Amino acid sequence: GDSFTQLNLYASKLCEVTGLQQTKNLGVSGQILRTMADKLVSGDLDGIDIVTIWGGTNDYGHGNCALGSLAAPKETVTTHGHVRSLLDKVLSINPTVRLFFFTPTNRGQFGSEPVPPALNSYGLSIQSIGKAMLDVCREMGVPCLDVGGQCGINSYNLSLYTTDNLHPNQLGADKLGTLMAKFINNN
Repeated sequence: GDSFTQLNLYASKLCEVTGLQQTKNLGVSGQILRTMADKLVSGDLDGIDIVTIWGGTNDYGHGNCALGSLAAPKETVTTHGHVRSLLDKVLSINPTVRLFFFTPTNRGQFGSEPVPPALNSYGLSIQSIGKAMLDVCREMGVPCLDVGGQCGINSYNLSLYTTDNLHPNQLGADKLGTLMAKFINNN
């Protein structure tokens, strides 16, 4: 994951609702989809039952590629290719792990990054990045939750659920962790 994962605010709620006993946090602030699994090597996922991947907000805010198409192979420098590459890396290391993917949340003004519904410098909306994630996951048989479309966090209530129009506060993290946990439980 990215800073949302690195902050580790939603993990306790996710564990509470799913019954998971322990988590291992590999989130890195500022991370884009293309680099999320770069440091994973054989053995890193031994004994791991569930892997969650949550990203896409940095691909919108400061990413460096076009959307591409669903047919893009994993080597393609596009959003579709990056999602495919990330899934391929995790599943190649541990093909029996239960993998869950989560699209980005809604966001507001954060630094000099674009603000939805504006397009980023590569012509992408945050929704188009989320849709690419959903489409590649569907094709590869990986459950993916449209967090942005399901979480109830929007431009009208960002100040209630975030610290800075992007990163969740504890109330927002609990809301997101519960949503994600229910998705995991249902799958």
